[in-house]
Amino acid sequence: MSDIVYIGRVKWMHENYEKDYRHATVEPLIQSSPDQKHWLGSIKDPVDEFPARGFVNWHDAPKGLEEDDYRQFDIEPHPFYEGQPDKEALQIRNHKYPTEIIDLRDIGSERDIRILLTTKGVFLNVKPLVKRCVLRIRDEKWIGPIDLVKRTGTSSWVLNPSLKLDAIRCWKIPTAAIQQVEIEGTRYLLTPNQDGLGQYLGLITWETDEVLAKRVMNRLLKRDRKTAEALKISKNVFKTYIDSITKAGLVGPELEQELSFRDRIQEILDVILKNEELLDEAASVCFAIDPIREKIEEKAEKEYQKKLSEHETRLDIDLTAKKQEIKNTEAELENKKSQIMSLQDRITTAEQKLHKQVDQFDTELAEKLREVAEKPERLFAEMAFSRAISSAIRPANSKLPHGALRTKHIVVPDVPTIQKPNAFVGALSKRLLSVGVSPQVGQELHCALSSGTVPLLIGPDGLEVIRSYADCVSGGVLHWIPVSGALFEPADLLGRIDPFSRSFVPHPGSLLDLLLDDSDAVHLVILDGFNRAASDGYLLPLIQSLQDAAEGRSQLTIPLVPQGLSQNGDIYGAVHRVAWSRNVLLLLRPTTGTTVLPVPRELWAHCAVINTELPVGVIESPEQASRVTKADWNIWFDQTLSLSVPIEKLTKHPNARVPLPRGIRRKIERIYGAGMALGLTPKSATDQALKIGLMPYLVTSGEPLDEWSNVLGLEIEQQDQRIEDVIKQLEE
Repeated sequence: MSDIVYIGRVKWMHENYEKDYRHATVEPLIQSSPDQKHWLGSIKDPVDEFPARGFVNWHDAPKGLEEDDYRQFDIEPHPFYEGQPDKEALQIRNHKYPTEIIDLRDIGSERDIRILLTTKGVFLNVKPLVKRCVLRIRDEKWIGPIDLVKRTGTSSWVLNPSLKLDAIRCWKIPTAAIQQVEIEGTRYLLTPNQDGLGQYLGLITWETDEVLAKRVMNRLLKRDRKTAEALKISKNVFKTYIDSITKAGLVGPELEQELSFRDRIQEILDVILKNEELLDEAASVCFAIDPIREKIEEKAEKEYQKKLSEHETRLDIDLTAKKQEIKNTEAELENKKSQIMSLQDRITTAEQKLHKQVDQFDTELAEKLREVAEKPERLFAEMAFSRAISSAIRPANSKLPHGALRTKHIVVPDVPTIQKPNAFVGALSKRLLSVGVSPQVGQELHCALSSGTVPLLIGPDGLEVIRSYADCVSGGVLHWIPVSGALFEPADLLGRIDPFSRSFVPHPGSLLDLLLDDSDAVHLVILDGFNRAASDGYLLPLIQSLQDAAEGRSQLTIPLVPQGLSQNGDIYGAVHRVAWSRNVLLLLRPTTGTTVLPVPRELWAHCAVINTELPVGVIESPEQASRVTKADWNIWFDQTLSLSVPIEKLTKHPNARVPLPRGIRRKIERIYGAGMALGLTPKSATDQALKIGLMPYLVTSGEPLDEWSNVLGLEIEQQDQRIEDVIKQLEE
């Protein structure tokens, strides 16, 4: 490779915590001349210079690397590049931080710069490219490298509080070694061939006046105790210190540091008489002198005995009052015991009344069900009432049959497996064509599921599409769960605690067994009519756990059985909490009518809406059913994540009321990565991700859909308009 050096920005980074390995994608921004004497400016055609996508790969990136970090590097060929359109042909070599020069001479004197950088901060025209910079403070004086950080709650910059301020290095850098460049604004960098920072000028100290004064007194005490004993706390402290340095005959780095203190002493001769903290420090110097210490200790002992006597008297008074409080509390406790006995009698009477009410339960329940049928809006209140009453009935000797405690055995279909996503989508397309549905529906459905997004299928052919997908991914096994209005929380969809035996009974839909299954099968679950119940209560927590599994974050878990509640022999007793599993694919299908609830706006942040009303003629007959193993599905999923890159158009819309949430952008990026994994063009993958992933959010958040479509270059077709209409209907 050539000797050209580049400066680039980290666009994307992935970290494998188990293998302690990181790799990143870096966007080259500017390049040097071949002799490395100049920066030539921005790269005109990055895709041509850096195939295949205009980026370079960073193998084994260092810990702590973050997105938008900048590095200087040269390049070498990627050893495993074979012309793939989604890989980089080149990779980083010899990386380091670029050296940025920040000119602060316009602020004022060196003292003015020091005070601002250690207190209020300075305002910069552009954000520093890197944390460690070199500051120009005088015409012939540079200091650094030093760390600059933003002062909390402001837009000003200060020195990093962890920086050692007592020995900052000074330099004289040749003017020819500094060059103006354009990277996110105008800034100054050292040329690539500059070795080091130039001529070394020595050290300066930028500690505050108070800290430096205390350091001087402590050093003087250690170096010349006789002189320290004769000192009075005044300006003579520092004058004597200057004389001591002159007579010490120090050489080398120690002399440099002492001289840096001496230069600052002239600024703080009056500080010691004005600062209470420094007076305390001076007192500690005097306390090291024996006669003074003895007098101070004698006076301190007298003061201690006086305070001790005062506290003992006060303690006796307080103790007498506390004893009286204890007597009053004991009397009140006896009164409370009498009240408890009275309450026990009332509880016994209430229990007898409750038994009579239970005897009338059947009649009352039939009447309430008739009222619910006449007034559907009271459905959920009546369900809550019924559950509360039934949970209160606990006969003493009730038991469940032993067979009810057995887990469901998951049978893996004996059918051929598919290992490649392209082959899978091809088989799915044939099945959809056999039922008269466009293969585009299958492609969108697969991209949503393989990116960890929950598809919501609308249209009359939704169930046929789901069955076709099950024939390809799980050997035709489809876990169909019709949702009833009795679901209130996530655990209701997993199971319930039987009030008689206090044992856990799983939901008939077997969703809990699927989440606990350790076979190599991929399971397909559809919640049919998910909007019959309050989806913000029972469904959103499950979807959040699913999203955590997709992003590889620490998962939110769903509480199931309280610890210590289950009885011996209950096989679900150890399952106190459960998290979603990647190999359990979740789909939603809505219903309409008077007994459905509005869909909460938060749901659209996790879902992709797919319109199944794309009919075509019957062309081919379906092939034999097939399935995908859990291992292959995880490989497909990881490939989707590796191809998920930021879509910059989503951050540049000028009329957006609020910025797109990060969760929305990540969902669209994952759907885009799934499309790229299938071999779609970047534009086709982007359009598909925006239509099925972004449109629901824009419709429900009130964003101008026509303005977004113009900026993003989307064509809203008739079937896309159908998605908008259904979303608005589900929110009503």
